[in-house]
Amino acid sequence: MISKSQEEYLKTIYVLHQQTGSVRVTDIASKMQCSKPSVNKALHFLKDNRSY
Repeated sequence: MISKSQEEYLKTIYVLHQQTGSVRVTDIASKMQCSKPSVNKALHFLKDNRSY
């Protein structure tokens, strides 16, 4: 199960992808008002803990 914070990252990624067709760390950081290193950390965590 993912945390509320991780869920917010996924929602933001989905919305940005729907709007622009691509998603960059900079876009996520801007939309969520957080730092790029925070986004990178969250993305690495989500990638490493995904289930197939």
